[in-house]
Amino acid sequence: MKRAGDYLAAIIDANLYSKAKVYSGFFSSWDQIVRGCGIASGHSRVRELERGILVVEADHPGWIQILQTKAPEIISAARRRFPELDIRAISFTLSKPHGPEESPGAALPPEKEPVREDAGRKPKEDRSGSWEQIGDPELKDSLKRLERSIGEREKSAGRRTRGKK
Repeated sequence: MKRAGDYLAAIIDANLYSKAKVYSGFFSSWDQIVRGCGIASGHSRVRELERGILVVEADHPGWIQILQTKAPEIISAARRRFPELDIRAISFTLSKPHGPEESPGAALPPEKEPVREDAGRKPKEDRSGSWEQIGDPELKDSLKRLERSIGEREKSAGRRTRGKK
């Protein structure tokens, strides 16, 4: 049986592997971090971490208020556990409805894969079989979010460099 790291290495090139490992660990430990601060888990998740700002998505405005009261404690706990991420601030956002299948009290559903048109780019490998080999649904969702986040950053970096000719 392959380890999760083997699947991650197949998805992301070797240069990003060590950073991805830290980010994946952070994203998957979110529930433990908030529980350690006395907050019920399952109502929030890390949306992204960029330039030291942690963006947290919650499923109800009331949970955002609770998280805001514990923000300094959350930042401290995250810094202690993941000092290499250099977390300096936290921001909260309300999750968007994901469709009619979502029930009002349900935990945050996994994001739907956006449809993209990457004209002129090398087509991505078909990894549909790779995803099915990962048995842990939380790990699979974390890896898919990580892959999307890296793709979006690469895409936006490409846009910035194209404009500077």
